[in-house]
Amino acid sequence: LFSSVIPQGFLAGPVALVSQSGGLSTTIANALMHNRGVGLSYIVSCGNQAGVTVEEYLNYLVEDDRTRVIAAFVEGFKQPKKLMAVAHKALAQNKPLIILKGGRSEVSRRTAVTHSGSLAGAAEVVEAAFRQSGIVQVHSLNELIDTIGLFACETFVERYKGGRRIGILSGSGGECTLVADAIEEAGLKSPDLSDETKSQLREILPDFGNPHNPLDGTGAMYDDEKIFPRLLDALIHDANMDVVTVNIEANDPRPKELKSGNRFSAATTKAAAASEKPIAIFSSVIGGAVDPDIVFPLRAAGAPLMEGAEFAMAALRNLAEHHEFRKSSQASDNHDSVISEHEPLPSGILPTEAAFRLLQSFDIPVVPTLLARNAEEAAELATRVGFSVALKVESPSIPHKSDVGGVELGLASTAEVREAFFRIHEQVTAHLPATEIAGIVVQHMAPEGVEMILGVKRDPLFGPVIVCGFGGIFVELLKDVAIGIPPLSQQQALSLIQRLRGWPLLTGLRGEPPADMNALCNTIVKVSRLAVSLGEQLVALDINPLVVHSNNQGVVAVDALVEIR
Repeated sequence: LFSSVIPQGFLAGPVALVSQSGGLSTTIANALMHNRGVGLSYIVSCGNQAGVTVEEYLNYLVEDDRTRVIAAFVEGFKQPKKLMAVAHKALAQNKPLIILKGGRSEVSRRTAVTHSGSLAGAAEVVEAAFRQSGIVQVHSLNELIDTIGLFACETFVERYKGGRRIGILSGSGGECTLVADAIEEAGLKSPDLSDETKSQLREILPDFGNPHNPLDGTGAMYDDEKIFPRLLDALIHDANMDVVTVNIEANDPRPKELKSGNRFSAATTKAAAASEKPIAIFSSVIGGAVDPDIVFPLRAAGAPLMEGAEFAMAALRNLAEHHEFRKSSQASDNHDSVISEHEPLPSGILPTEAAFRLLQSFDIPVVPTLLARNAEEAAELATRVGFSVALKVESPSIPHKSDVGGVELGLASTAEVREAFFRIHEQVTAHLPATEIAGIVVQHMAPEGVEMILGVKRDPLFGPVIVCGFGGIFVELLKDVAIGIPPLSQQQALSLIQRLRGWPLLTGLRGEPPADMNALCNTIVKVSRLAVSLGEQLVALDINPLVVHSNNQGVVAVDALVEIR
């Protein structure tokens, strides 16, 4: 049992906070109210969710008229499907759902299980679910506090029309360097100033001043109180900027007569009250008491305070991504068509031919594939499917055929097929003497293309998840994969692919034609529907490789492993 008094100076407002940690709920609430000027509608400490789950609290808050922003610290979920449904409801009502999820490391997952009694879930799967349902995921308490403060500043959010172009004004050249790095790391942009703005700034700055973004006001803005407002005005009216940020030390512990933050904040408050462009404030360092004479007037004018350039830019990135998600979701294709439940399949690893028939039943292209039980039959089948061909050992106990010499490629004649048939038997038997071989699969060799892996794995929390990445024999070495929660739409499939590090390989490099992205996205959608249709009986599915041909040439599954419960 954890108990705590309601903090003094409780500030009412539009933010609801749910936390599995009683101690952190107080920490977060105090920081929001006293250091950010953010009021709260609810503080819920739900502990191990023995009575009411996090998802149920969130659902209630989405429907609460007093709540405009919902934030949570969560160690583990009890009802993940309900979580995604609540997130969609929150999106429809334009209520941001901001979550700090603990349990990303193996050690913290063990701690979460013992502390809260619920599964923490694989971090990459949780992130995929958050991303897919429009939940704003943050990765630290400081990022949580600054993101809440930003989203809860109604005037700022109303003025923000989208975009990632950030203008920066600081009185420190060193801070300008650091914030430029933070902008790039956050995936934002710091474009140069327009020629018109540069011309204005040359009349304001001293001769040694540098009229570029980030804008260093130099020591002159400390010495002459007229300079700072003119610099800020020029930055606000620059057409190259979507958001203007101002570096002000709101947590400077020195007496007011020894610091400039109050003067700069007064000028910024005046400018923000009249500006149509969103203005945000960030301090250089984190921690310490924030001057209420700085933070509260600025917030009232629509200029929220954030602490530290890194967390400020992360919060702005979160706002940009949420804005982009809302915009794309409004224009996205509908994938809510009914998916019928598949008939029961035999348990275990499906034979190759059966696995390919399953794929074909969902309109997933496969290479012509037949099973041979002796060398003569293999030669005959090779003639039927067309040369050149590949031979692969067929055995439920050999998932990775090439590891035991069970694959022969590029066979161009019946003689080569017969020799390869015997060679595979000899090599597999040498590696695994007791293994039962059901036969040798004969496949037509697929034309060259980009080799991908596409499959389904089962997460203990979210159930079946789609895994897509660059495949072939190097899949475990490269580990370049992205995850989605089925069913997926065409747009979600494309977003999945674009998150891969190797995404440029599919767009065409050094004169190579681009890959058939439409066919690849279609196949991802079909696999996601297969996963939903098979439901609990599907343990795992791997299509590796799925060969993606050049534009308009389609895709083809070359190998598949399907395990049924």
